Amino acid sequence: MRRRAARAKSNKENIVQKFLSNRKLIVVAIVILVIGVVLLLNYYKKPYSSELEARIDAELEQVKLNQTRPDYLPAAMFKELPAFPKDFYQMRVLVHYGRITDLSNIGEEYWKQPEWYPEFESIGVPLLQNPPKNRWAAQGYGVYPADSVATTTSGEEFDLYTYVRSSYLVETYQGMQLIAVYPDSGTLEEMASFSDGTKSVTQDPNTVKNYFDVSIEPNMFVLEPSFPIFKDGYAQRIKVSLKVKPGTPKGKYLIGVDIAAPSQDKVTEWTWQYKNLYTSAGTTKVGRPWYRVFVDVK
Repeated sequence: MRRRAARAKSNKENIVQKFLSNRKLIVVAIVILVIGVVLLLNYYKKPYSSELEARIDAELEQVKLNQTRPDYLPAAMFKELPAFPKDFYQMRVLVHYGRITDLSNIGEEYWKQPEWYPEFESIGVPLLQNPPKNRWAAQGYGVYPADSVATTTSGEEFDLYTYVRSSYLVETYQGMQLIAVYPDSGTLEEMASFSDGTKSVTQDPNTVKNYFDVSIEPNMFVLEPSFPIFKDGYAQRIKVSLKVKPGTPKGKYLIGVDIAAPSQDKVTEWTWQYKNLYTSAGTTKVGRPWYRVFVDVK
């Protein structure tokens, strides 16, 4: 199988914030579109321009001196997370620009740091520095990256990885289930495209679902709170395994992973465990699957 990916727009994040103020629950919904990365599933790597290569090298050189987290937030907020790696910012640049594409080898000491996720410093930090008083956020999550591109052939199997995390200020335990879906259409955003330069897929979902076997691990879990401290389980790495069934016609296809409420037995179990701090995810949609895989079967 040949694998390919290109840096592109990612992470469409939905934050559904429910605030308790004056003993009344107020629901605030915010949808944040975050630019991230499209993972590359390819032994082939499209060469960058010399200008971009120079920019990457300059950025890598710049972050070499940054070996610790700035003191923009209390150190106690991060006490349950793994120790901050000295090469964290270098690794983040390498992944962001596609020089490292295999996320299976990225340890939790990297992806459990909130700085791993786009716009934490620009959006998350200001919110956390001045959190609303007498209010608490009950639900919110984000997926990063939100898009991947794969070039493969009939009969091949491959794995992809993405991350689901609790949004800023969320104080609850959010139960969720990840399910495979087949949209009727979709378009890659920003710089991402198939190897031939095309960006869109239009398909018959009822036909396409017969061409692929999809498994998701874990597919049902709880996201722990991200406030007032980042709990160890506030972020989860998700493995999406895809098999292209033999006889699948050549063409471009789109597979999605959506967030839904967990099964009722899990809702009951987690409600007993977390009491009033438990909530089920999946009630809000963003107009597309939370995670998408654009597949080009050659």
